[in-house]
Amino acid sequence: MSKENKQKLKSDESNNIDESNLSIITKIGYGCGHVLNDLFATVWFSYTLLFLKYVLLMPIEAGSFMMLGQLTDAFFSAIVGFLTDLYGTKRNWHFIGSIIVCLSFPMIFVMQRDVLPYWAKIFYFSAVIALFQCGWATVQISHLAIIPEYSNSEKERSELNAVRFSMSILSNITVFVIAFVFLHIRDKHADEIGPADFEKFRNITLLLTLIGIVTTILFYISLSYGKYSDRIKEKNALALNSVEDPSGKKTSMRIMNVLTNIELYKVAFVYTFSRLFLLICIIYIPIWLNELMKLKTGQTIENIAIIPLTFFASSFVVAVLLKFINQNISQNIIYSIGSLISIFGCIIIAVPINIKVIELVGIAILLGAGSSITQISSMCIASNFIGSKCENGGLVYSIVTVCDKIFSGIIIFIIEIIGKKSDYYTGVLAINGIMPVLGILVLFSIKK
Repeated sequence: MSKENKQKLKSDESNNIDESNLSIITKIGYGCGHVLNDLFATVWFSYTLLFLKYVLLMPIEAGSFMMLGQLTDAFFSAIVGFLTDLYGTKRNWHFIGSIIVCLSFPMIFVMQRDVLPYWAKIFYFSAVIALFQCGWATVQISHLAIIPEYSNSEKERSELNAVRFSMSILSNITVFVIAFVFLHIRDKHADEIGPADFEKFRNITLLLTLIGIVTTILFYISLSYGKYSDRIKEKNALALNSVEDPSGKKTSMRIMNVLTNIELYKVAFVYTFSRLFLLICIIYIPIWLNELMKLKTGQTIENIAIIPLTFFASSFVVAVLLKFINQNISQNIIYSIGSLISIFGCIIIAVPINIKVIELVGIAILLGAGSSITQISSMCIASNFIGSKCENGGLVYSIVTVCDKIFSGIIIFIIEIIGKKSDYYTGVLAINGIMPVLGILVLFSIKK
């Protein structure tokens, strides 16, 4: 990029830092673009292990399927990151991914336990999960990469990230409300999740698919309303004016500069640790509650929906508040505050007390608030790292999310293969407090 264009981008960035030209309808519409992914991600992380272990009675294979999903997601995230920057528009890639997700994810929950022989079930679930993760990665990367294309200032990027996360929380809440309704209707003698709940999980997934399709359509309508194509043309024109070498060496050098930037990998690990903390909470809180019911601690089946719902309600409230706080406080401070809240929640879990519903609600509020703060802050740090250089957006988000997928897949697999005691999942959630500690250490090593 020429010096004049660099100076122009830097000048525009500083002049627009407190300006926002996107309407509230456009911002909400943008947030709708990841609702389908968020709905299915909540089911994937909160209920898929539960479904495989207790409904389909595949406890040994469940952890392997989860790791397969995460590693497949990481693989396709890397590929999609390159492709979205080189071919087509982010909107087209988003559309392709959405079609794949809609067709593949419900197939996980429509296959009954005794329909196929064992080897065929392994092949079926492996293929369907791999296909789902391919589509999911395509939607995630393309949707994130639209942020630097859509925005002209740091404030707009922060607002789009906050709206995106808020819609994610609303999606999570939607899943747990629907799950509560379906799981509440059951035999009084059925105190645990089991094979009899197959139809409930299937109906939950099909209803969520319908909701996701509607919100995805609203997203595409909002892109037209927000003049997405015009914004892309303007940014592409500026990028073309900066091209000095038509042979393609300029693009290769740009990619190499991104790949060899050590600060990018630090940003990726800050995001990864915040994401790992959130995922472990989402995955293992329902299983932890199911284990508490087995220990006859006064827990009820509805808590498997109510407590996660409280977790995400807390996350949503904090996400809304961050929209105003983000303008006045640095992301490092915000991330640190969220980390401390998360650590405190994990310490309470580690304390050997007789946990009742009120304690569970308090823990859910702390973990939900802490994970919300660190997740939004890490996303803002990543988008600010890209800045106005939206031609690298797909690649940067690809690297960031690949780290997340690989490490989360490995960690979940390790958790599942380690021997389990009666209070095993209590220990998992308590040790999860290490993640925000690591996030803070990496964050303050990043050079400005």
